[in-house]
Amino acid sequence: SEVRSPKTKMAALILRRNVLPVYWSTSLVVSPFICRNATSTPNYEKLIERSTENKLKGRPLSPSLRHLAMHPDPVWILSFGHRASGILTTGGISVAALLYLTSSTSFPLIIDSVHAAAFSPTTITVAKFCMALPICYHFINGMRHLMWDSGRGLTMTTVVRAGLIVLTCAILSAGGLALYTPGK
Repeated sequence: SEVRSPKTKMAALILRRNVLPVYWSTSLVVSPFICRNATSTPNYEKLIERSTENKLKGRPLSPSLRHLAMHPDPVWILSFGHRASGILTTGGISVAALLYLTSSTSFPLIIDSVHAAAFSPTTITVAKFCMALPICYHFINGMRHLMWDSGRGLTMTTVVRAGLIVLTCAILSAGGLALYTPGK
């Protein structure tokens, strides 16, 4: 048996409690060799050391919003955007579905009333863009998360570059959907 330092024991405990259940819940097999190497890397030991220091000083696990506003970072901005787009998409679809289910009118009648309101084409295009953007961003960024789940693109430069590509693709696809008008 090998002798472990307190830091290594704590790293192994955190790994056992936080990381391994995620791997087991997704039916992935993690060998003890991978776990032992993960707890002995310098970066992982720094993470454990900082985590222990922050816990002793009573610091929160996540940074405050004021700190995030003062130090904007593309990674957390895109992460927040993914969560916000998921909430907006789910909330918008849920509210629309509830309004439709509790309404006594049919869907074609609702569409006809929007057309009868005689909004300008610019207003309708902007409204369609605002509805399409969170859906497109959440969908395309979900593809980026699937790439991360496969273990690819985890370096910081690749994360930032892929985030900008996702943002560009989401804006272009939402713009395309907003400008699309089906033929009658």
